Amino acid sequence: MAAWAYKATNSKAGSGFTQFLANSHRFLARTAYYPPKRPDTKLVRAASAWNVAIGDTFHIYFGANEKRHLGSYTVMDPAKSGPGFAKAGTKGAFAEVRDTKLTDALTSMPGYKMDPFFECYVGYVLEPRRGVLVRQFKDVRWPGQHTLIQLP
Repeated sequence: MAAWAYKATNSKAGSGFTQFLANSHRFLARTAYYPPKRPDTKLVRAASAWNVAIGDTFHIYFGANEKRHLGSYTVMDPAKSGPGFAKAGTKGAFAEVRDTKLTDALTSMPGYKMDPFFECYVGYVLEPRRGVLVRQFKDVRWPGQHTLIQLP
């Protein structure tokens, strides 16, 4: 199983809401596709996000001014995670949000957008992990603006 570092930023919500989603809703919002830069081009697939597999470990960090670890989680199978989620696509671990309360919470926060391909909120279903070795934010090599990187 792979380990990933995810850097949340202020572009969507603060660290409190990111932690609330992960701990209360067991969910990390992450689009699978980006909208096209120009009207005459196609959607752009979020390449590394599709490499995340069920059973992988996510270490969620918050960037911006806090630069801290928010928690570690196992990526769960959305098809086996209850009626609030469904598998999105045929590869990877992406989940479609079917839960009305979670959809309402995401809609209420500026910056969260529905995935342009799936036309709903997507991301990963999470289960908290305890006793996992965690790197400090400063020790993770964040290449540029990337928010999701596979750890060695």
